[in-house]
Amino acid sequence: MLQNTQLLANETYFERMMQPIVIGEFYTRQHIKLTPDATRTINQLVVAEYMNEFSAGGRVGLRAMV
Repeated sequence: MLQNTQLLANETYFERMMQPIVIGEFYTRQHIKLTPDATRTINQLVVAEYMNEFSAGGRVGLRAMV
């Protein structure tokens, strides 16, 4: 869990780590070939969603402890 938290704390690194996963999901599993621009856009959206969830989870966790 701590490793996941540290990974999400470094957004740039997390974005780079997610890119091959996004490409793999679309190209390998869904058989959809993406342009580089589409890949970047989708990756940024996925990363933004993860970061929002990560931030919200931290706030909720703090409230639960109070």
